Amino acid sequence: MPDYGNVPDEKQLTGSQRRQPPVIQGVVEPAELWVDMTTTIPESVRQDVRVACAIHGIKLKDAVTEALRGWLEEHPASTR
Repeated sequence: MPDYGNVPDEKQLTGSQRRQPPVIQGVVEPAELWVDMTTTIPESVRQDVRVACAIHGIKLKDAVTEALRGWLEEHPASTR
């Protein structure tokens, strides 16, 4: 593991600098923070999603976010 202890404080990145969310029309709000999420899915689904992402030039996390938002439209978590 690299030792970054000798990097001056003013050159250290804060958490928000390390994880600036991309602004993607209709997928993520500009000020929204990203969080990690772990789950398991069938290998065949994973392979198909990875290929589709490559074909369409989209990152896996953006495709998953878009799919989950679509699912939430049909299955709202609240009555907002």
